[in-house]
Amino acid sequence: MARHYLIIGTLLAGLAVSVQAQGFEGAQITLETLGYSNDGDFGATSYEGGIQFGLWRNFGVEGDLAYYGNSVFGVDGRNATGHLIYGINPISNAGLFFAQDSSDGTQAGLYGIEGMAAFGGTQIEGYLGAVQGDLSDGSVFGAEGTITVGRAISLSASYDQVELEGSYNRFGIGAQYQMAVGPLLYAEAGTITGNATDDNFVALGVTLAIGPNQGTTFQPRSLFNVLQGF
Repeated sequence: MARHYLIIGTLLAGLAVSVQAQGFEGAQITLETLGYSNDGDFGATSYEGGIQFGLWRNFGVEGDLAYYGNSVFGVDGRNATGHLIYGINPISNAGLFFAQDSSDGTQAGLYGIEGMAAFGGTQIEGYLGAVQGDLSDGSVFGAEGTITVGRAISLSASYDQVELEGSYNRFGIGAQYQMAVGPLLYAEAGTITGNATDDNFVALGVTLAIGPNQGTTFQPRSLFNVLQGF
């Protein structure tokens, strides 16, 4: 686990160094509330924040912090993620991520590869990685696609899988509305299955993005994005 903290710390330290290089590229914060059909309540909340800077040539670094709370189950979690990003061309990026989850004295480290591309009103993003945890080791995989259908409206579909003492699968479809001045509002509905678990969810959230890139390139990589509340 110490290795993951060291790698994340190194990437985050690059943020300060990059201020003297090409500088600030974007930042964003996201607030979300989520409810499961079996609970009948919006008892899960998450708070995510990220900032990104350019380094040299086509390289950049991004740092994310996140908190995940669940008032129904009394469980909370924290995440720190560092990304090393390479701009392949003006419409696509590749990256390496190193993340650390912690909850109730247990920890799990995640690391892997990621990529995204945006073209013609469509954006796709995916990641693949490994998990090394106090309780179990495993793997993570995810993909998301977003398409713009109007001046301010877009639709999305996502799939995430966690292999950790069994397989958990999360599938969601969503809609987003970008206000003319201000944040992006979104709603998502879907299902989570795995290990005798089968539940539907609804999520509502808001994202505020700033900077030349209007936000960050990637999202936090966390088991809580799939397993929150389980």
